[in-house]
Amino acid sequence: MRIAALDLGSNSFHLLVADVHPDRSFTTITREKDMLRLGDEVTRHGRIRDVAADRAVASARRLRELAEANGAIEILAVATAAIRGAANGSEIVDRLGREAGLRVTVIDGLEEARLVFEAVRASVAIDQGPALCLDLGGGSLEVCVGDRDRLIAAASERLGVGVLTARYVDDDPPSPGALHDLELHVRDVLEPVAEAFRNLRPRMMIATSGTLGDLVAMTHAAATGEEPRRRNHLTVGREAFVELHNRLVAMRAPERRRLPGLDDKRVDLIVAGSVVLKVAFDLFR
Repeated sequence: MRIAALDLGSNSFHLLVADVHPDRSFTTITREKDMLRLGDEVTRHGRIRDVAADRAVASARRLRELAEANGAIEILAVATAAIRGAANGSEIVDRLGREAGLRVTVIDGLEEARLVFEAVRASVAIDQGPALCLDLGGGSLEVCVGDRDRLIAAASERLGVGVLTARYVDDDPPSPGALHDLELHVRDVLEPVAEAFRNLRPRMMIATSGTLGDLVAMTHAAATGEEPRRRNHLTVGREAFVELHNRLVAMRAPERRRLPGLDDKRVDLIVAGSVVLKVAFDLFR
């Protein structure tokens, strides 16, 4: 059966059209992404203003039409942190129904974490479980611990890169004071999660999402001199990452833009993402 999944996220709207097989495996037909940065809107204004809402509706309509053009017989549309946190989130959902032809389900952070872990189990070999999984979006960070059979524990925290960048990263490069405040905030929010999960003894860390994927690819490129051809199962170590992090946070945007592995659309978000990953390495040991 050919279905489409549409993730209405805080950084981007992401479409995947795939043929789903009886054994729950799937074959990708097409995928498309629009970077909308709705999380920034909600952080700065508490709501999604008209211009941003118009862009969101236009993007959703285009992605629905693309899914239908590729033969999808069902479209599953899910909204996450930005829309669920916006004061006018229900109005946006109504508009997506009326103007984009989509029936949108708004999910909470724990359901988002559960779905993330299901995706991880389907695509990554958890051969040294349990595994700690981090999914860093624009509006929230989902933290999961589980093994190849099941999700054991999950948490969702408002530590998305859009949220953190809007609150803490005003200068380029960020000032030492801003970096200190950013890291302190991330540590304060994430430390209780780390304490609660520590007795589960995770043995490996799996990073998902575009921002963390970029950081792993950038670390690999910095260490080897070559940008990786693929990212699934790409592995880097803490020491190599911290070396990249220390350079990254001192760079201006034009310097960051030249780093292999970094998507140009994340040039301003990557500093906050790097701080989150550094703190996670520290707290989860």
